[in-house]
Amino acid sequence: MSASKNFNISVVIPVYNEAENINACLDALANQEFPVNEVIVVNNNSSDNSCSLAAKYDFVKLIHETRQGVGYARDKGFSVANGYLLARIDADTIVSPDWSIRIQETFMKNDFDAITGAVSYYGFRFNWLASGFDLIVRKFTNFFMPGMPFLLGSNMVVNKSAWIDVQKMLCRSKQIHEDIDLAVHLDNQGYKIGFIGSVKAMISSRRYHSKAKDLYGYTMALPRTYLLHDSIYFIPCLMLVFGCLGLYLPIRKLLRLLSPVEPAITETRVDPTTNIV
Repeated sequence: MSASKNFNISVVIPVYNEAENINACLDALANQEFPVNEVIVVNNNSSDNSCSLAAKYDFVKLIHETRQGVGYARDKGFSVANGYLLARIDADTIVSPDWSIRIQETFMKNDFDAITGAVSYYGFRFNWLASGFDLIVRKFTNFFMPGMPFLLGSNMVVNKSAWIDVQKMLCRSKQIHEDIDLAVHLDNQGYKIGFIGSVKAMISSRRYHSKAKDLYGYTMALPRTYLLHDSIYFIPCLMLVFGCLGLYLPIRKLLRLLSPVEPAITETRVDPTTNIV
């Protein structure tokens, strides 16, 4: 397809100690069938060599954010981005080769102000089980609870004008999910959010290798985000959290029995000021 200049894509990647993942992430962006406009890596106080690895890519703009937290890093990246579409992925995200094309097609053909794509999981055998379950949950949510705003930080895009409109409204609690908070504020301002299954990315299965306490803090941030906004979706999200925690032990045991496949699983990088990654 021929891309419109009006739909240039800036990709922002918050990074905190991601030396083991950043190369695969940036390689996937380098191999896009249609190049993105710019790639911004936001160093959020990394103590490893994440920055030196990212700097080897000539298309990467490396910037720094000293305020600790993925929300602050995202904000810093979005503030300097030039694209009409502001994409955000994580450092362990590996986007599909047609990812940027699918994003442009979606915004050209629809009136969405923000979208979140589908994710699959890498790092263990039979990952299709977890990937299929994730897709079913997201499709179910999108179809049966269309008023429930959600964005997934590992694979999401928002148009710049919508971002500028809501950025000063965003909540700064370290006990919530910043991507869901952004979705709620966009929805409250009347912006349209879509789930697009064809905008695909892979993310690490490392979450299920984290400690039970860390996983509990991470998953509980979902209902806490909706509760903060007095959303009716607090209860279904709470039920979803308990369901995930109920699956945690058998899934973790399964992962330990199965030898990992490439790319290898790495430890979850936790923001040192909070239990939210």
